[in-house]
Amino acid sequence: MTDELTILRFSVPGTPRPQGSLKIVTSRANGQPIAVNSNTTADHRNMFVAAASAAWGARPPVTTAVELWAVYVFTRPKGHWGTGRNAEVLRASAPPEHITPPDKDKLTRLVGDALVLAGVLHDDSLIVTSHERKRYQNHLYEKPRTEIELRWVR
Repeated sequence: MTDELTILRFSVPGTPRPQGSLKIVTSRANGQPIAVNSNTTADHRNMFVAAASAAWGARPPVTTAVELWAVYVFTRPKGHWGTGRNAEVLRASAPPEHITPPDKDKLTRLVGDALVLAGVLHDDSLIVTSHERKRYQNHLYEKPRTEIELRWVR
């Protein structure tokens, strides 16, 4: 259920990917340097654009200030889980939070760009407040994903 401040809410399956700095490579065609993103970043951004576009529909892009709420859910490493009959139980030593790369600002950079490409936002500079959280899955069968909510600014 959404409240009157919520503009859009959707989820994108798969391991959250960052949109970090571009990598400089040499062009095969002319030997000139070009900047590129990794294939996994481009694939994930394309999935994100498709999900955002489907959730947004044919409405015109937002042109006023918005808040972004994002939750990035990652798969826990196998070593966080018990073994044998405790295979679905978290070990006491398993960290509660996802504190390893990628960092949340690079994850959010991909989100902002994808929302513009999907036609949801006129420009990602309209995101004036953002609330992000990285976390591990809570149970063995929870899938990795990115959960997004866009709200009007109060």
